[in-house]
Amino acid sequence: MSILPLSSSSNEKKFADYALSRLDLPLGDLNIIPSTASKMLLPALAQMFVIDISGFDLSDQRQENEVRTLLNSAFHIHRYDGTSYALSKMLEGLFDNYRIREWFNETDWEPYTFALEVTTPSDHSYILGPEKIANIRNLISKAKNVRSHFKSFMVQ
Repeated sequence: MSILPLSSSSNEKKFADYALSRLDLPLGDLNIIPSTASKMLLPALAQMFVIDISGFDLSDQRQENEVRTLLNSAFHIHRYDGTSYALSKMLEGLFDNYRIREWFNETDWEPYTFALEVTTPSDHSYILGPEKIANIRNLISKAKNVRSHFKSFMVQ
């Protein structure tokens, strides 16, 4: 079974057959909706939606859910790229309680700077290690606009 149009060349059909054999998924089960897609498809969906998930461990259920939420928000993140709304949509998938502090709401901050305050659960069910913080900084740098500078990351 092929998903290519009938006018496809023989090389395209061979490549499609090869790709489907490597995917090891029945074509009927091919689901690209991030919230219900197979875990195996999440890296391909991330690449398709241009979302960097390189720092996430998909074997961890919480991180898998974070990736699914990020992928579900990909349209909003890219549509409003460089705005605080895009940053908020990206952070919604990672934190339950966060606040973006911007320079124009603070005294003595340099123009175009912002900070992120995150409140973690009191039961310590969510651990922010150095790898996780580096991954969040990477995601923030991709969602923010070019002129803005990420000042600090505060965890409460």
